[in-house]
Amino acid sequence: RLIGRRFTDFLCCLLLFVYWLGMFGIFGLALSWGNPYSVIYGKDYGGFRCGRPGGGVPNETLPKTYYPRLSKDLASQAHLVGTPWKLNLYGICVAECPEAGSVVHDYGCDMGDLYPTASARICSPEERGNWVVPLDTRSVGNRCWPQKEKLQNQTLVCSMPDCTDPEVRAAGHRCYTESYPEKKFWSFDPDSPEQAALCVTQVRVGLALQYESVGAGPAEEKLASGMQGINQVVITVMESKLSIALFGVA
Repeated sequence: RLIGRRFTDFLCCLLLFVYWLGMFGIFGLALSWGNPYSVIYGKDYGGFRCGRPGGGVPNETLPKTYYPRLSKDLASQAHLVGTPWKLNLYGICVAECPEAGSVVHDYGCDMGDLYPTASARICSPEERGNWVVPLDTRSVGNRCWPQKEKLQNQTLVCSMPDCTDPEVRAAGHRCYTESYPEKKFWSFDPDSPEQAALCVTQVRVGLALQYESVGAGPAEEKLASGMQGINQVVITVMESKLSIALFGVA
């Protein structure tokens, strides 16, 4: 029945209206004074934003930022890692994050007026403005972060019984002496029923090689993790800005 019903939530609606006004005000200030693209995209060493129109080389076709001397820049600015927006990194805008062995051209060498801090060594006639990429890189918030490459070579050996056991010696197995000879391991094939029955405890002996940039440290991982999280938040907010303006954040 509609008879006798009346509006009872005037105060709630008034508070919601005030909230909307506040949200639109904050949104307007953010657009006027802030730059969300500074989180989504990196910038090159000339101060131009990658992936956006500007006065330098970067444009929409070069959304990624590659840092050819990232480890050295972070090492010299370690005190600023907690405030990454204050870091002054030597960045170059690229279309895709480069792979190891590829070459990234430093376009600043060709435009000294816009890029006065271009690397003198790279811009020399010998290097011709080319940075050789030492490691594969992955995109983290449109920033190309170096990947640590790990190579492992493993050998399966048996530790019990050891190579001095009469049954092991009778089967013709010799001691494994390439690594840890004092352990008296012996190599065996787990696919062989005879050898598998003879061995009780197996051990994987391996040699691991890890390739990383000179000076690389925990600062790189910390910065990459932080940038990835912040970047995802900003992208989500920009994609949902209409819903947030209308309904707020749950």
